Amino acid sequence: SPDNASTANADHSPELTSPLRNGGGDHPVSKNIIQYYIEYDPNFAPISKIEAQNQLETLEGRLSTAQSHIMKESIRTALLALAEFHKKRGELREALRRVFRSREYCTSGRQHTQVCLLL
Repeated sequence: SPDNASTANADHSPELTSPLRNGGGDHPVSKNIIQYYIEYDPNFAPISKIEAQNQLETLEGRLSTAQSHIMKESIRTALLALAEFHKKRGELREALRRVFRSREYCTSGRQHTQVCLLL
């Protein structure tokens, strides 16, 4: 019966309730859940921002080197690397702009297909 199924599930798995409903954090399940929280690191955001800025400068440096040597394949690769970087950062408009620019440097149908799949 449905009543037996609900009591059977209650016997095998602890009920997760809010510590506020129980009058505090003394509930054993709430203590177990709290141990899985990630500790706050106030340095994470500034460090991540600096690392991202350094990576962006490196990628843009590769692009400008490729452009100065007029190497189509290297320019296309650098643009796609920048697109991937911006995509990972959630900057989708900039990523799409870089992918569109990389299409100008495709030299084969296979490269065009690769770029189209990235869109």
